[in-house]
Amino acid sequence: MAKYPFRSIGHTAVCILCWIWYTPPADAGWSNSLLAQLRATFVAKSDDGSNQMLRKKFDFTIVRDVVIYGRMSSDNQSKSSPAQQERAIRKLIKSRGLPWRVVKVYVDEAKSGKTAQHRPGFQQMLRDIKSGVVKASVILVDTIERFGRMDNLDSYRRDLQYRHGVYVLTADRNFADPNSVDSKYAEVFENMRAREDSRIKANDVYRGKIEAIEAGYWPGSPVPFGYKLEVVATEKRRSREIFHHKLVHDPETAPIMEVLFRASAENPSWGQQRLTRFLNDHEAIPERFKPFHADTIGHRLRSEIYRGTLVWSENATGLIDERRVIEKNDEEHVIRVEQFCEPIVDAETLEKVDLGIVARSRTRQEDANTVSRGTNYRYPLTGLVRCGHCGASMVPNSTAPYQTKSGETKTYCSYACPNQRNGICENGKRVKEEWLRDSVVGKVVERLLPNDSDFSSLVAEVQKLVEQQRRKDDSQRAGIVPQLQSELNDLRGRVSGWSVTLSKADLPNQLRDAVESQAGQALQRISEIEADLESQECEDAVIDRLVDPREVRERLDRLAEVLDGECATLANLELSMHIDRIDCFTDGRVVCRSCKIGSIPDAVLWFSQTKELLEPNRDSDGSGYQTKARRRAWMQVEDNSFTDERLRDRINLATDPHRFDSLPRDWFWVDEFQIPEPTCWSRENAEAVMARFQELQASGRKPSLNAIAKEFGVSRPTITRALDLAISDDDEPAKHRREPTVSVKGNAEVEAEIARLHDSGMLNKDIGKTLNISRSTVTNALDRIYEQRGLPRPDGRSTRHQ
Repeated sequence: MAKYPFRSIGHTAVCILCWIWYTPPADAGWSNSLLAQLRATFVAKSDDGSNQMLRKKFDFTIVRDVVIYGRMSSDNQSKSSPAQQERAIRKLIKSRGLPWRVVKVYVDEAKSGKTAQHRPGFQQMLRDIKSGVVKASVILVDTIERFGRMDNLDSYRRDLQYRHGVYVLTADRNFADPNSVDSKYAEVFENMRAREDSRIKANDVYRGKIEAIEAGYWPGSPVPFGYKLEVVATEKRRSREIFHHKLVHDPETAPIMEVLFRASAENPSWGQQRLTRFLNDHEAIPERFKPFHADTIGHRLRSEIYRGTLVWSENATGLIDERRVIEKNDEEHVIRVEQFCEPIVDAETLEKVDLGIVARSRTRQEDANTVSRGTNYRYPLTGLVRCGHCGASMVPNSTAPYQTKSGETKTYCSYACPNQRNGICENGKRVKEEWLRDSVVGKVVERLLPNDSDFSSLVAEVQKLVEQQRRKDDSQRAGIVPQLQSELNDLRGRVSGWSVTLSKADLPNQLRDAVESQAGQALQRISEIEADLESQECEDAVIDRLVDPREVRERLDRLAEVLDGECATLANLELSMHIDRIDCFTDGRVVCRSCKIGSIPDAVLWFSQTKELLEPNRDSDGSGYQTKARRRAWMQVEDNSFTDERLRDRINLATDPHRFDSLPRDWFWVDEFQIPEPTCWSRENAEAVMARFQELQASGRKPSLNAIAKEFGVSRPTITRALDLAISDDDEPAKHRREPTVSVKGNAEVEAEIARLHDSGMLNKDIGKTLNISRSTVTNALDRIYEQRGLPRPDGRSTRHQ
């Protein structure tokens, strides 16, 4: 007997539905109320009088424009799968005699249905429908799993239906009436089936991996650096041959890991940054394995696989709101297999490495099971500042808060290239966060927020740019439209001729079939051409509506509002709509690229779709290692000014590093700044300190540096440095420092004189005055003298008051 009697999701759905609708006897207790609530929920969803769309019957007899969406999940599936789905849908339309016109077909190849954000075809379909470029009322898919397996699948279908009047119909249910009660029930279980399908597949994979681990085989996933896979067994499953592997040392990469572990053991103070630089500078390591990165090196040092132990299922991964989330598993769910493979080095070396890791580690208080809702930024330009040489995102590094002599609390923060510390990049320039923020944000405000609050010139410039781009696109399509019109007229003429031929009663059946087939293909092509021409007309209408002066003003007012606030994350979100990137170079140059149409995010999205018409827009010096730009972490923003959907779209756009790549170069302002020379309090206040020092001298009093330091609210060394800088160009220095004295340590003549004077009974302070040295120098010299004599130095304090 099967372990799971309701293995089929469809079977399970039917059984649950029957259970819900079944009315139990009156003595069933609490079950009566529960089932009544469940039934009421289904009835409410299907018979809510407040929404007339729910009560209407879907009319299959009217002419409708529809789109088809096809998808295959991975490269392992047949490449023709989307085409097969399209043929099956068209065949069903024809067999049912539906007067529907397919205006566009969208396809995603090798894309998972668990998310919507990473499917370009799916996103293009939603944008076209919501913007009105494609006027379709139905989306046709082979099965609901092809549409997607997202957790919020219900939300997508509900949003399309109730906000945009677009239904999602499936061929496996024969395009059933979406407004009928039965369809409402089926829709619930369709969505559940699509979601559960992923969970069941994941459970099957999980079970198979555990079985492989118990047998001592590698369970899958990327092979750890330093090892390779060796086939140890084969198994025949149906028509497939399964290979089982074990981990063995890789002769090319294992020596590199040995070098890493031995370097860490011999230098316990070296952290992952220092070890990374060591590997990148190591001449014996082939260049094809470089560069190494600090985070990767740290992970490898801590990984137990290099100690011969497999640790599996340590983390659980999943999707929440279409974002990947990683959580720590409870220890009881973690699988540990000792002696799973041969350790990379001997046990003694591994023990030294572990001791060094413990000594360098910091205690971190964090809840491993807390699900992060996103990232909060401390600085508004985080993620926008890039190294101009390697392209890496420069990281803000801040000192710990400290208190000055005057009682003021300060912190210093600067941006630095993370690859420089790894030895990958030459850019060691540090950029002060406060200066960069004031310079860049000040320039953005100057351009976008004029003092007179007159945005007409900016709106006019944006409208001009959009119009120029539209004319450019129209010129590129100028030859296409006449060709389509010519092809359309030709096809219509052929169809007219075929109609006359088919009207003949004595036409042979074989010829009739051939003519009908050709006519059907021609009619399908006519529908496609008409849809293309109509789509281009709709595109022009959409572009005309893109630049709305009222929306521009609202967006710029919003920018001014968040810049005046204290939320760095919200400021980062708004600035990311305008700033493409800020490149910092080792010669002190800072280049900021800001987009002129950033106040119209819909226009950015619209023109980003035409990548084939534009050249990528990215400047780089092209030398050395280049970091691949990655999407930034999700922002944790609570903003009541947007609906949840619009806020999600804004965050998706802001965190995309390629959001402006396809826009023309003249749509950007490029501003260049120069990092100012480093300065300090002593340099800035040198003249004031010298003036006060001379004022005290003129009064006849000996200037006290401690008193001056207290007066200015700084330390004594700071005052001393200020005086040094103030007199650096003078011929005769002021007497704020003691005259240079003779060297005592190692000077036998001076030490002999100190011994003579001490033996004569002279006090240490008098010896210092006589030889023009400090009292502490005399004390240290006497310690060495008595150590040479082998005697303890007499302590005058014990006999001073006798």
